[in-house]
Amino acid sequence: AVTYERAQRLRRTVAALPNDGFVLETDSPDMPLSGHQGERNEPQCVARVCRVVATLRNQTEEEVAAHSSANAARLFNLKAFQDS
Repeated sequence: AVTYERAQRLRRTVAALPNDGFVLETDSPDMPLSGHQGERNEPQCVARVCRVVATLRNQTEEEVAAHSSANAARLFNLKAFQDS
């Protein structure tokens, strides 16, 4: 949903979240990204979600991806992906 320009409340919320307050996902396969209505959403589309989130947060895609990965590792107790 964050890829839709009209989702202004969500986009403001995402921009204001702390770095440890989000994970990236695509709503796959149910909700297509903006501009892809009628198409199947795939997990690979998470890169586009990352780009949008990075723009909204004034961060690089690498920063957003790193925060998301660390948050998911912590949330799901994925020790192999957590920093020691």
